[in-house]
Amino acid sequence: MDYIRRVWASASATVGTTLKLDSRHDAYEVLTGLRDRVETTPWPGERGRTALRVLRAHLNFAEVAGGPVHHASERQTAEEPP
Repeated sequence: MDYIRRVWASASATVGTTLKLDSRHDAYEVLTGLRDRVETTPWPGERGRTALRVLRAHLNFAEVAGGPVHHASERQTAEEPP
């Protein structure tokens, strides 16, 4: 989980420093781009499937929050349906 947390933090930091999100709509566009990237990246093996599931959960929480920063716990992330 530490690896996924670092990947999400890095992606969020990159987005946060390269784009100015003026509205919820802008945030949704960025999250759609992130989701497209996550969904088209190969995630082989058991670790890859787990990473994909966790990243999808983070994207779901970010969409609800209206931007890449959210405060879901590890438990909430683990319990998020695929």
